[in-house]
Amino acid sequence: TPGAYGEYVRLTAALLLRVPEGLPDIVAATNEPCAVGLHAVRQAKMQPGETAVVMGAGPIGLMTLLWLKKEGARHVTVSDLAAPRRALARQLGADLVLDPKEGPVAEQLTTAGVEQPPVVFECVGVEGTLEQAMELATRGGRVIVVGVCMKPDTIFPMVGINKQLALQFVLGYLAEEYAEALHLADSAPLTLPEPGDL
Repeated sequence: TPGAYGEYVRLTAALLLRVPEGLPDIVAATNEPCAVGLHAVRQAKMQPGETAVVMGAGPIGLMTLLWLKKEGARHVTVSDLAAPRRALARQLGADLVLDPKEGPVAEQLTTAGVEQPPVVFECVGVEGTLEQAMELATRGGRVIVVGVCMKPDTIFPMVGINKQLALQFVLGYLAEEYAEALHLADSAPLTLPEPGDL
């Protein structure tokens, strides 16, 4: 039976990439979220010196954090409800880690002396987080929607209009980004978390 639960899976050879010799399977298995994070950061067209907030420190959010740091973002804040994920974000280089249960992220940024971000990556994908991302972004900012909300959601268009926000929805990755992520994992300039930690 075709499918990932089978002992063998039939695949098209032209779509396959060889896992580099010596790269642990457990690291190669993180390539998909790594490529998603790369695609999100590239689609955001980050400018030198820009700051960003990553909402959500699951596999996609953490990989987005890693790519933002690699691509030279000046400051990256990560927010997540789960303490273990916040700890992992801190370990992976987040400049500031916030718990949204402790109050609005925008207020916590102000208290910490951090400016409102020009770029917000929404990597949660549940109802309400897109609106929160729009409220968090600075005027003229960009909201990159990476999280996949599987239910209808509501936003207030006037928030986006008043701030002249750009909303960008991103999907997966390009084939060349998938290959680039795998090459980078092999050359190891990124410190990848263990999949079980995500």
